[in-house]
Formats: sequence, C-alpha cells, structure tokens
Amino acid sequence: MKRIALFFICFMLCGCAENNPVREIPEAEENTVEVSISKNYGSVIEDNRDYFIGADITGDTNVENIVEFEEMTAAHEIYAEEVYIDEANLAENFILECFALGKTPYIIIKNKDSIGEESFKKYADLMAEAVGKYNIEVMVEILENSYYYDENGDRYNYLYDALKESNELVKSVWSVKSDDIILAEKYMPDTADYICVNGYLDDEAEAERMFSEMRSHLDTDKGVIIRFGAASYSSSDCVYRLDEAVSTIEAVYDKTKKDNSIAGIIYMDKNEKLSDKVVYTDYSVTSDKKVREGYKQIVEEAAAYRMGDD
Repeated sequence: MKRIALFFICFMLCGCAENNPVREIPEAEENTVEVSISKNYGSVIEDNRDYFIGADITGDTNVENIVEFEEMTAAHEIYAEEVYIDEANLAENFILECFALGKTPYIIIKNKDSIGEESFKKYADLMAEAVGKYNIEVMVEILENSYYYDENGDRYNYLYDALKESNELVKSVWSVKSDDIILAEKYMPDTADYICVNGYLDDEAEAERMFSEMRSHLDTDKGVIIRFGAASYSSSDCVYRLDEAVSTIEAVYDKTKKDNSIAGIIYMDKNEKLSDKVVYTDYSVTSDKKVREGYKQIVEEAAAYRMGDD
C-alpha cells in the first residue's frame, strides 16, 4: 500500500501433553461424521457454512500486496501477517492495509529469544497500543506456539491482558503445531477465543493425520483455525508434486465443509526457505499455474458452498 494512502486512512480513522491419557473415541455410527474435535466426535454434522477463508502471504515473494494476490487467486476475508514482538509499526501498517480493503487483519506475533523480561513488557505494551489504536476487530495469534518457551504462560498472559485492555474487539488465538496437538490440553489457556493448529503438509495423508490427532486429543469448545501450507516442490528429491499439493489443499477444505468445529482456514503462502535447518520447499500457490488455478477453484467453490450454492 502506498504511504500516502496509509496516512489518509489513519487521518480518517483517528476520527473513528505426553503424560495425558489418550481418550477412548467411540466408534462412529453409520450416519455420523468424524469431526475434528474429540468433544464433538460422533455428532451428525451435515454442513459447515460459517467459516472464514484467509491467507498469510508474508512469505510470498511473487506478490507485493493483498490486491495483487487476489488478482492471481480469489477473494479472502482474512489476511495474516507475521511480525516479531518488537515490530509494532509493521502490525499497525498491516491493520490499516486490511481495513482499507475491507479485510479482517490477523496478526501472528512471534517471540525473540534475545529479548529479556523488561524489554518484552515494553514491546508488548507497544504492540497492544498498535493493535488497539483504531478500535477495529483484529485477530491476534499471541506468541506463535508459545508452549515451546513460555511453559508457565507468563509472557502470553501479559500480552493477552495488554491487548484486551487496549482493544475490546481483539479476538485472541493460541496456537499449536500440528505435530504437537497432544500437548494442547496441558498448555492451552482458557482465555483464548480460538485455537490455531498450524503446520506444513506434504500430502493428503499428513492432512488426515492432523485431523485424526485433533479427533483424538483436542477437547475444546473453542473454534479451531487451520493454518497450513501444502508443498508443491521439495529439493530433497527434486520432484514437483503439483497435483498432490492441490489435492492436499482440497482435502483440508473438504473436511472443513463437514465440520462446524472449524472456524476458518488460513493458507500459508510461502516460497522462501523456511530456515537453514530444512531443505527448500515451496508452499506458494502463486508460483505455478496449475497450483494457482487449483487453489483459485477450491477457494471459489468454498465461498459458493457457504452461500448454499452447492
């Protein structure tokens, strides 16, 4: 977004666990659906027409902004941006960009190991101020996968309290990696509005495993957000798996259509090397025409399905 537009909007707005026992899941009757949350397992759910469609394009080097991404794919209601705890200015700019386009902003706040306790509180207060500045609804994934380093939840709780005090419209999200779902019951705070299960999926089998893990270990009344990416290329075997990437995305959306425990989907659209510790893998839907067209069709069909056009 151009800087002048941001200032114009700003001007207008200023006026306005492993030790936990595995639950015994009853066998589903013939007319039941294996929904994703263990508490609802066995429930008869005919459809789910009340979930949001979102994307995280933070790591997509093929597009400059939301408008460009939607020109290549399809319309989404929610957009996510990944920021570190000391990047309140980036969060504020992204919130303004989403507001200008009629999108709901979803901020994924990441921690930094180098930040001490007092500095963390300072940055948390600045982040809360940025999120609350314009008093609009913002979804905030508070300290992505924080159970790794914040076992007692002290930092999570401090930032949660600051955000809620700054903006009563904030929707808080606690996140867990899809490989760690078994830990959710031990660490998930009661205060969270949503739980986000996030991970990168190489094929449909991994997608099914993720849903199976949720059926077995996720016992919650909170709405679940699925934030995922589907691999289309891996340098480990130098093989393009375009059809498999599309079928993996489709599998997640198909599960969601029959599961009203799912509150929304956010596709992680990335074509950058995730870290020096892993091989390069492309999760971007904008890199290849086949994946892009497949993704576009899936999203458009999901949007039509929610409207009852099925």
